[in-house]
Amino acid sequence: MLLKLADALDEHGDELAELESQNVGKPLSYARDEMPVAADNIRFFAGARARARRQVRRRVHARLHARWLRREPIGIVGGIAPWNYPLMMAVWKLAPALAAGNVQVLKPSEQTPLTTAAVRAARRGHPARRAC
Repeated sequence: MLLKLADALDEHGDELAELESQNVGKPLSYARDEMPVAADNIRFFAGARARARRQVRRRVHARLHARWLRREPIGIVGGIAPWNYPLMMAVWKLAPALAAGNVQVLKPSEQTPLTTAAVRAARRGHPARRAC
């Protein structure tokens, strides 16, 4: 799922960059530079998820004390994305929570909700502009 989200960001990167530029008021070139970084962050957490599953879960120490490492989802995780970097902050909150197997409830800023809604639409295969 995370890899599909990263692919959607790559596929709709130009549309998302234009929307992010309008949303926040930053130069379009800056917004375009953020799109591959956001996709790479998502791929990083997807890879971290795969590596975490392969790690040894039981370790026995010299005094014969056994320590178990259990990786379990917490459940529902809330995240708030501020106005200044709405897309990047959303990615930084969504990707680790989803990689750990949690449900993420994300609240975008009231001033800059467009990009977060557009990412959801892009994930579903719709044009980013359709979400707004």
